[in-house]
Amino acid sequence: MGVKVRFLASVIGLALLPSLGFSATDNEVKDRLEELEDGMELLEETNAELRAEMDNFMQISGYVDVEYVRKKKQGSAASHGFRMHHLSLFFKKKINDKWRFFSEIEYEDAPKFDNEGGDKITVVTPSGTDSLYDFGAADGKIFVEAVNIDYLWKPQAIFRFGRFFTPAGLWSVDHYPPFVATQERPRHIRRIFPQLIDGAMVYGTMGIGKHFLSYDAFVSNGEGNNGHGDSNTGKALGLKVSAVLTVPLFSHAEVGGTGYHDTDYQDSEKSKTALGIHAKLKFSDVAFQSEAAFAKYEDGSSETRKGYYVQLSYEPNQWSGGYRYDYYNVGVSTVDRAVHGVFVNYRVNTNLVIKVEHHMQSQKGKKDEAKTIFSVVSYLE
Repeated sequence: MGVKVRFLASVIGLALLPSLGFSATDNEVKDRLEELEDGMELLEETNAELRAEMDNFMQISGYVDVEYVRKKKQGSAASHGFRMHHLSLFFKKKINDKWRFFSEIEYEDAPKFDNEGGDKITVVTPSGTDSLYDFGAADGKIFVEAVNIDYLWKPQAIFRFGRFFTPAGLWSVDHYPPFVATQERPRHIRRIFPQLIDGAMVYGTMGIGKHFLSYDAFVSNGEGNNGHGDSNTGKALGLKVSAVLTVPLFSHAEVGGTGYHDTDYQDSEKSKTALGIHAKLKFSDVAFQSEAAFAKYEDGSSETRKGYYVQLSYEPNQWSGGYRYDYYNVGVSTVDRAVHGVFVNYRVNTNLVIKVEHHMQSQKGKKDEAKTIFSVVSYLE
């Protein structure tokens, strides 16, 4: 906006020149130039005040995606249809120079709540009882995925309080549809590390020579609890560490790991320990990323879960495409999934992408299944 101010001042100056006349004295020209400089200073001050005021406004953004999904299970007829998958709204506010607010409200599958045709129920009120109709239809989901406040002490230590996505690996953090390769997430994501955390976290980034080290350390109520509180006295603890390395020929090189321990929200004798590693590399137009995770449950059965994926993509320009293999296994059941996926994306501009992806899933004891998804995804600013 400073460029606009200077341009405006130049226009004002040109407009003033005819009024000076060819017979104007040096003192008159000097006086007019001083008036012009005063006007420029006033415009700059007004501009700065306007920027500061806009920074304090609540900013609303988000994303939306519409899909056409075709599923085909071996030996069965194909099913297909449109899906209004996500409408997510982000609310951001700069409270002051140190404090920030963020919230995400997700409306999944275009939720509809309607009491037409619902059953009549009786509820207790302060004045006695009353009759009303319950919801006859409650399709879709409304979900507070994130609501937190950050305190920016310094880049090496930022404090976060509230609900936030579990900082584990890559996909759980950078999971938004406009910026990931596929609508389908790898099978083990959210099945080993939880999707969300209600608690507190400290995170930061520090330079080590030419490299950068980031960390996220958190404490939370643990899995299975709602936003009301904690069902037991145990707390979940977690730590993620990532190193972004300066490596010749690579435009991005990142490796890291995550550790997590939790006590079952209903039984304090049960616990879960999960470990994960991740890597992301980019060389020219070729990108590679991979995550692997393992969890062990100490509940008498000693159940284990493990999963990983490997994804390779080629991103020369607005077009991108690639292949992903992912695997997920629960040791005490027949859940042993392997999925081959291919995808092609066309990014119309920064905020709009068209995706086509196809996934072939095989699972122990079940028929193979194929899924094709055509989607249009937009980031809303």
